Amino acid sequence: EGVVIMNMRDFSTLYPQLTEKYYNQLAKTSTDGTVALNTALAQDAVVVYIPQGVKMQIPLQIVNVLNSSTPVMANRRLLVISEKNSSATILVCEHNLSVSQTLATQVTEIYVGENSQIEYYELEETATTSYRVASLFAKQEANSNMIIAPMTLHNGETRSNYNVTLSDKGTNLNITGLAICDTKQVADVYTNVHHASSHCESNQLFKNIVSDEATVSMTGKVLVDEGAAKTISQQSNKNIC
Repeated sequence: EGVVIMNMRDFSTLYPQLTEKYYNQLAKTSTDGTVALNTALAQDAVVVYIPQGVKMQIPLQIVNVLNSSTPVMANRRLLVISEKNSSATILVCEHNLSVSQTLATQVTEIYVGENSQIEYYELEETATTSYRVASLFAKQEANSNMIIAPMTLHNGETRSNYNVTLSDKGTNLNITGLAICDTKQVADVYTNVHHASSHCESNQLFKNIVSDEATVSMTGKVLVDEGAAKTISQQSNKNIC
């Protein structure tokens, strides 16, 4: 109760100020060509708005399904706005029933307000003919907590980008990923965590199980601004081949 879930067209009509303030502000098209492609071609978006003080009691599941007999491209967009003292758990599931090659681009923007908590889970179970590029951009305010947990159980080729800014004191970020790949599947992860303030903590842990000719990779970058004292940041990538 109190959570607003709707498409961008309706949301922009009912909440024009919020749309202008948050939509397409973190996902910069100048830094990533696939983000620019998604921004140019996406016809709509899903918006999850958690007003100040609202605690989502039941997890929200968003299911994306591709099912085409011919090659197809899908461009998806998700905007999550979590205001002060709010919380939510979101699960995004990716499925693909197509027999032909598919390309999916996904751009997600998440704003975590002061003293708020967001748990964001991704589950990919697609097809070997699937190509997917997903980019997540998040900004955390003071004393907020965020969990990002992607899981790839079956896919073709996947590139996942996670860009998070810890913008104020006391923020906490945990990114934990899992991929199971065989045959010629590819799972490529890139993370960019920006510690822009002091007394912030980030932890990254990725585990992969790989066999046959599959390829997995993880590239992580942590940027700590001058003056961001008492920063704690850890990265770990462990694989079983």
